[in-house]
Amino acid sequence: MRANVISIEQENKLKEAFSLFDRLGGGVISIQDLAFVIRSIGYQTTPSELESMIREVDRD
Repeated sequence: MRANVISIEQENKLKEAFSLFDRLGGGVISIQDLAFVIRSIGYQTTPSELESMIREVDRD
């Protein structure tokens, strides 16, 4: 079984991407943060669509 291992470079890129979503720097991506990013790239979503996106990736 192969472990999920990423390189330092990949980790840094993931952290950078996360920081684009985490606008307040609190270590979490809120629905408001996600909505801001989604709108900034030209998409419109409903609150329920945003909640669904969060549920798909949220571990807690």
